[in-house]
Parts: sequence; structure tokens; C-alpha cells
Amino acid sequence: MAEGNMEKKKVMVAVDESEFSHYALEWALDHLKDTLVNSDLVIFTVVPNTNFGYVYASSFGSAPPELIASMQDNQEKIAIALLEKAKSICAKHGIVAGTLKETGDPKEAICAAVEKHNIQLLVLGSHSRGAIQRAFLGSVSNYCVHNAKCPVLVVKKPAIYQFGDSISDTGNLILEGPVGAASYAARLPYGETTFHRPTGRCSNGLLMIDYLSTALQLSLLNPYLKRGVSFDHGVNFAVAGSTALNSSFFTARGIRAPSSDSPLSRQLYWFRTHLSSVCHTSGDCARILRRALFLVGEIGGNDYNYAFFQGKPIEEIRTYVPYVVGAIVNAVREVIRLGSVRIVVPGNFPVGCFPIYLSSFPSTNPLAYDDKGCLSGLNEFASYHNSYLQQSLALLRQEFPHAVILYGDYYTAFQSVLRNPYLRFDQTALLRACCGTGGLYNYDGSRMCGSPGVFACPNPHQHISWDGVHLTQEAYHHMSEFLISSILSNIQCGARDKFYFAYKLKAGLACFNFVEMEKEKERGDRKVMVVIDEKDSSYHALMWVLDNLKSSIANSLLVIFCAQPTPMNHSAYAAQLGFSRIYFPFSPTGDMIRTVQERNKKVSLGLMEKAKNICASRGVKVETITEAGEPGELICNAVKNYGIDLLVLGNDESGALKRAFVGSVSNYCLNNAKCPVLVVKKPE
Repeated sequence: MAEGNMEKKKVMVAVDESEFSHYALEWALDHLKDTLVNSDLVIFTVVPNTNFGYVYASSFGSAPPELIASMQDNQEKIAIALLEKAKSICAKHGIVAGTLKETGDPKEAICAAVEKHNIQLLVLGSHSRGAIQRAFLGSVSNYCVHNAKCPVLVVKKPAIYQFGDSISDTGNLILEGPVGAASYAARLPYGETTFHRPTGRCSNGLLMIDYLSTALQLSLLNPYLKRGVSFDHGVNFAVAGSTALNSSFFTARGIRAPSSDSPLSRQLYWFRTHLSSVCHTSGDCARILRRALFLVGEIGGNDYNYAFFQGKPIEEIRTYVPYVVGAIVNAVREVIRLGSVRIVVPGNFPVGCFPIYLSSFPSTNPLAYDDKGCLSGLNEFASYHNSYLQQSLALLRQEFPHAVILYGDYYTAFQSVLRNPYLRFDQTALLRACCGTGGLYNYDGSRMCGSPGVFACPNPHQHISWDGVHLTQEAYHHMSEFLISSILSNIQCGARDKFYFAYKLKAGLACFNFVEMEKEKERGDRKVMVVIDEKDSSYHALMWVLDNLKSSIANSLLVIFCAQPTPMNHSAYAAQLGFSRIYFPFSPTGDMIRTVQERNKKVSLGLMEKAKNICASRGVKVETITEAGEPGELICNAVKNYGIDLLVLGNDESGALKRAFVGSVSNYCLNNAKCPVLVVKKPE
């Protein structure tokens, strides 16, 4: 139904207990708000049919009726709570939403509700299951794309994979064994500010990885060693105390190995083990990883710490830098080969500003300190590591030009916090630990934070250093703002190769497709790509978008894409024999191939000209792109290369058997495109 008509459209967003569905709702509210304002928005959820088989089995076939009634009542309450949560999300965006609730099989109930309530657009979140999981467990989004009697918008949620040390460990150390369980991070006051209990984070509260997860509307990343939790949106493999190098490197140099031997190589082993549990082919794994963000570090700081605090001279430790950086680069190389295309590699902090170093290496020479009281020599060492790392990443980009490899400037991020007088940190205690005891820097290595008689300060939000080694939640918060605005923005603004994450960051930071929507509308940065071919279904999809989403795409760039099929190297010649045909294979000549290619190009140009005329008749300017190759791959590559924010496809309605053997372009794009996909089905 066109936007100009008096009767309002009906848009339905299906929600469940997963965060994927609520992410899809947020995405729609951010990107399609102009359309939703003039539509009736319906939030729909399904109360699944209760399987009481296990109840009967556990009670030997005599489950009490009150137990069954209680379980059913609990499911109803969960459904009502989901709807209320979704309504409140809509209200924050100024949208009033209605609610619907049904009982049954989710995918069937959704499609039935679409038909019953005359829904014009269905919005779903995708769980991003692997191919085998989709085959055996089914996919609600895939089912609805092919069965719902309206266009279906499928929004995928991003994932994060974190490797590193105590800067990003969210609980692996304290779960790893007795040594970790007895560590300081396993007891209060660690975690006191936000969690009110120790979680294994080496701070009073949140870490930078937590702020990144929150900004992406993800739950906080669970540590890999925690059992019985969800890893749907990523995994944290970082372990406090970890090194980039294996323990054999330190043993060979007379340095005692770390108490927790979970170096970067072991974290990569965990990652491969996790990957084998969620995907079963290299292609399937690559598909999952292409939609993920990887953070390899910060790591390497402990490699130097163990050497410094065991008396190794700085000149010798400088010789370790190529080995440390080499281990980091090899880790990045491995995740890229497995399928990752978005990696952030943080550098080291200015460790000369940390109480642990200031207390351990005091100098009577005033020139040894900078204007903030930090040890200049140690900061210069950190800068040397960072420069070496950046040079190595530059070479890695040449090796993998398809991947976006970014350097995370933790050094400058920390300095931006330390040197900003307008932040609310106590300017008289910038280099003092909040939790510690003794000395100029409130740090004593023999009586660390968490030891008996060592207490935290009453105002950790006014301190940068938490325990002399790690930072406070407040410091990590400000560093995160700096990093998201500067580092991640380069993935979009520098490479113009957008990551598909889309969210609204409260801090107002832009780019990396992490764009505050009001600013994005003003600049017209969003890109919508409609794929056309010779089928009527693709033109129906184009006209549906122009009629139904015109207000939402008014400030967006509309791109028309057409794929030119590649001529087959081996064709078949059919000879008639009575009422039958016998097929003989033959190899086409070069001239034949060139003739077909030229014909395909002319057809594509004609199709795009037709699409341009349709858009012009509705007052919409477009750009056109045509490329030769396999359509599904071409479309997904174009999404990546041209930074598309929304992909629109017509549904050619291949039957289930044909989709299984021949494949479906829409199915391929649903599983591989790095942006939300809207599939418009032509009415029967």
C-alpha cells in the first residue's frame, strides 16, 4: 500500500526472548522511523506449544495439573513481558505500538498473523545459524521469507570475538583453575561499582569491551570458560596475565613464566574449538566470521611486564618487540584466513603513567619524568612497540587487501583522558591508584588491591587508576568514547567499506556505519541497494520500496544493481529424436563467449535504464551498478564494497526442492550479505 494512500500501512515486528529480535526492532525504529510514524506498528510474539513429554516422563506419566497450568502461565507471563519491553523501546523512539500474541509454532504463527491482520511489512531478527543447524533446526526467517504473504525484512545482529589479557578479560582467569580462582580479581572490591560482586574483570566495573558491546546493543560478552551461557553474539577469549608469546620464550631467557599459561596461541585454540561447534564447513564458518568484529588485544604488555619486573634491562627487552608483534600479527593472519574481514589490533598503554611502574622504577632525575609526572623512558618503549606494530599491520594490509585491519590507539586514548582537565577526575590524584596502600602512588606490590586491610577509595569515578595496574570503569568509559569515534570510524570513513553494524550510539559518535541517525539523514549517508534482473519480481520489489519506504529513503542514496551472468564454459546442444531430445555437451568458442557477454551487458544496461525510468517517474534519483559473475556473490560483494545499509531483493519463488539443489539468490544473500535484507514477494 503506497505511502500516499489514506489507509495506514501495517508493519509487524516479531519478537522473542533472543536479543536478535529486539536488535531488529531497534534497527527498524532507527532506519525506517519516517515510515513507521505513518504506519500501524504491531509487535508480535508467539507462546510456543508446550512440550509436556519431559514432565510426564519425570513424573512417571502423572504430572499434576497444577504443574502444567503453572508452566503455561509462566510462558504467558514471559510473552507479555516481551511485548511490554518492545513497547517501551518503541515509546522511547516516539512510536506507539500495538501488540499481538498467539500460541503455536513460531514460524507458522507469524505467517498466519501476517495474512490474518493484512500486514504489509514483516521485520525479523536472524539468529545466523550455520547451514547444518538451519537444515535440522529450521530457520524462522528463511521460512517466513518464502511463506509470508508480505515483504520480509531480515536484520542480523553483529558478533564480537575478543582476544587479550586483563584489559579485556571478563572472567576466564577466575574460571581457569585454582590459581585464577584465588586471584585478586575473584574477590571484592573488584566489580563493586556496577556488578556489586567480583566477575573476574580487573576493575571496579565495566571494561572497554563492555562499552563496545553495549554500543552495539549486545549483551556483555561471556568468557569462553563459562559454561551454560550464550555465545550467539560472540565470545571473550581474553585471560588476565596472558602473553602474546608462549612460555618457552620466557624460559629460554631466564624469565619465570606467568602463573596462568593461556597465551595468545591457546586463546586461538579455544577459538577454533568454539568455531567447530557452531559451523561445520570452512565456507559456513567464513560466512559467520565475515559478519563479526575481532579485537586481537591489547596483548603483549605482560610479555614486557614479566621481563621488567624480573630485572631485565630495557635494551634487552626492546629485542623482544619483533617476537611479540610477530605473534600478534600471526594471530591476525590466522583469523583472516578463517574468514574474518574486520579486525582491530590495539597497541600498548603509556605504561610510564601507571602506579606499578612509577613505584617500581623511581628516578631522582627530574628529566626522567614528563610534564604529567610519567616516566618518559617507559613511555618511549611503549611507543616503540606501537610503531613496530603499526608498521607490521601496514604490511599485513598489503597481504590481505580485502580485510579491514585497524590499529587501536590505546596510547593516545589514555593520554586523552589523562590530559583532559574538563573530565571529572581528581587532578591531584591522576597517577594514584584508587584501591591500594602506601607511597606516593598508593600502590604496594606486596599488598595489592583485594589483600586484607587494603581498601578502595570512596570515589573511584574520580580516579583513572583502579589498582595501580588497571584502570577504573570511568577511565575505560572515556577511552571507549575516544576509540569508537576515532578507530572504528575509519572502517567506514577511511575505507568506505562499511561494516554492517547499525546502531545509535548515545555518545553521538559517527561512522563505521555506527551513525547517529539524525546526522545520517542530514548527510544522506545511508545507501539502499535494489537488485534487478529480467524477472518481474525484481521490479515489483523496486516499486514496493518506492511506494512504501519513500519517506525513509528520501535522504538516502538509492542504488540499482544488476548482475550479468557469466557464460558457461560447457553448454549442451539438443538434437531432436522423435518427441525426445538427446543432449550433447560441447565447448563454446571464445567468440561465442564474447558474444554472450556482450549480449548480457546490453540486457543489463537495458534493465537498469528501465529501473532508472521507474525511479525518475517517482522523483527519485539513483546510481546504477552492473557487474559480471555469479549473482549471489556479486550482490554480497557489492554490499560490502559500496557500503550498502539495506539490500532489497525480489523473491523468485523457487520451490523448496529447487532451492535445496539449485539454490536461491535471496537465501544466499540472507545468509551472506553484511547488511539487513528486505525480500519483497510478488503477490500471487
